[in-house]
Amino acid sequence: DFYSGFVYSMLGIPVELFTPIFAMARIVGWSAHRIEELINVDKII
Repeated sequence: DFYSGFVYSMLGIPVELFTPIFAMARIVGWSAHRIEELINVDKII
């Protein structure tokens, strides 16, 4: 993630889009974790 800002700049992507691109790249994983939490309610770990 440290170098992604540099790469985005080199590609000419506006700074305003850095955060949305970061979120889009990870939302599938975040959603999968949330679904897993909802399915496994009784588990502590």
